[in-house]
Amino acid sequence: MINSDIITESSKLFLNSQGLDVYEKSLKHGIKKSSVNVTDEKQSKKIGKKMGSYVSFLIGEEDFENREYLVKVISESIIEFLRNNGFKEKGTVLVTGLGNDNFAADSLGIKTAEKIKVSKDKSIYVFKSGIRLIALAPNVSANTGIDSFEITKSVIDRIKPSVVIAVDSLAASSFKKVGKVFQLTDAGIRPGSGVGRGTNMFDKEGLGIPVIAVGVPLVVTVYNIVRHFVSGADISDSERRELETLCVTPKNIETLIDYSSQIISGAINNAAENYTFR
Repeated sequence: MINSDIITESSKLFLNSQGLDVYEKSLKHGIKKSSVNVTDEKQSKKIGKKMGSYVSFLIGEEDFENREYLVKVISESIIEFLRNNGFKEKGTVLVTGLGNDNFAADSLGIKTAEKIKVSKDKSIYVFKSGIRLIALAPNVSANTGIDSFEITKSVIDRIKPSVVIAVDSLAASSFKKVGKVFQLTDAGIRPGSGVGRGTNMFDKEGLGIPVIAVGVPLVVTVYNIVRHFVSGADISDSERRELETLCVTPKNIETLIDYSSQIISGAINNAAENYTFR
């Protein structure tokens, strides 16, 4: 099994097999859209991903200059996920920015939450759609003493939003994907799972309401680098576990974080503005 948060990397050995439907489409500006539906429990276990729908956008260098289009297509997918997960009445969407702002590569969720157009008064809606966006950046227990899942669940129980959009940094198996993939899924997300430090699962079962997870791969584990460059390397299980906790990021990580957080927050804000209830 390939250790990656990116569904297209994890599932590439099982493309279009029973219970795993994969669709790819080329968009403008060199963007490639991949849709993967995991509908079978056996396939889910094989690829190490929960059953659900996954949509990813692979971008090229050109797309750093085409932000508006990228925001638009990601926004359209967020709207589709909201509709498919029963968001049919005007209500509140909680954007939870996961991660640790003490480490650049893990600050995507927090930087995104800072850019959300929130409604400070529940009786006043920023968007013509009637959607109210609220944002939360629970940080990590090492900084707060409280697990981010517990903070998020407490806010949900008190505020009672209809949907959670959870944003977090992801781990890829290849440096070619770092900063180049925007992935959305309704299967939820387990912070830290890509680097061997998974915590509570942010999903409908755990939080009690639908969860749409959005992320960008910003790290690669040392284990994946060794596996890629040293074919047939003799690595014990204990060594593998240790190497999976060590991560490498590119030099321009702060630029990638700024760019990615602008794209995701822009897409969420745009989806809230243009959502139509049916």
